[in-house]
Amino acid sequence: MSGWVLGVDFGTTTTVAAQLDPMAGAAQPLILSQHGAAMPSAVFVETASRIAVGEHALGCAHLDPSRFYAAPKRLVALTQTTIQVGVEQVPATVIVAAVLRSALAAAQTARGGSQPAGIVLTHPVNWSADQIQVLLDAAQQVGYPAHLVRAVPEPLACAQHWARTGVIRPDQPVLVVDIGGGATTAAALRPNPHGSFDIAAAHSEAALSGRSFDAAVRRWAEDQLSSRNPRLLAALREPAAVRESRALDDAVRTAKETLSATSETTVDIAADGRRETLTLTRPELEGLVDADVRRIVEAARAAAPQAGPRPVICLTGGSSR
Repeated sequence: MSGWVLGVDFGTTTTVAAQLDPMAGAAQPLILSQHGAAMPSAVFVETASRIAVGEHALGCAHLDPSRFYAAPKRLVALTQTTIQVGVEQVPATVIVAAVLRSALAAAQTARGGSQPAGIVLTHPVNWSADQIQVLLDAAQQVGYPAHLVRAVPEPLACAQHWARTGVIRPDQPVLVVDIGGGATTAAALRPNPHGSFDIAAAHSEAALSGRSFDAAVRRWAEDQLSSRNPRLLAALREPAAVRESRALDDAVRTAKETLSATSETTVDIAADGRRETLTLTRPELEGLVDADVRRIVEAARAAAPQAGPRPVICLTGGSSR
């Protein structure tokens, strides 16, 4: 591919993108949302031709929860080719294309309207050819046929990025530990004679992820409410409290992320006119996720020998911080 290239990491909970100009070297992150580089991968499907993406989708979710998909990547992971929306069957490729189209629009804006010469799409290392084809078909729907698209396993994309930016040497073995929103993957990569890496071994565990961390914090919050404000907890569990429950999900995720840089934070909860503010400390968070972290360490240790002697460890994924 000549000219600049758009790279898109279509994640379970968030999507990020970068522009790569071969003349400039390192990839430059793109701003996809008002909050920064990452945008929610969420979609709200009115019809096959009217799909809200990202923060717009989050804002529409309460209108009809049956049309809201917080993690559309799971459709591909579960090999679900269509979803039922009202009386319409909407292909998964159309939903993925909506997310790619949003990233492409942001990229074109950043580049003064110019189009990328090609697209690089990352995917889980254990995806089948049929699952990868969903990404390729989605790219074609936004104007990029297969010969202009490269699909790259996520651990390989990570290692290549670190090598390109000089964080690691291209001749070093690498252990990538990706704690993503939908799964944790430990992958061992060996340098090859072509200046890149080969994936020697990889193991993904869907039960270990950023979402499992978030679920642990939410259980903690609900346990706190059960003794401090049981009526608020009951209100949150009402079927009509979709927006309030989603706000709590956002609050616990924000608290988890905040505690990567501070020792204490608060979780504000509201529903049915009732409010409660909970305080969560970093030691408490570490206790909540300790069992999951230990399992991630075990997976990394099991994969490490396949990379070679003394591999460089690359932590990535939203919950790796």
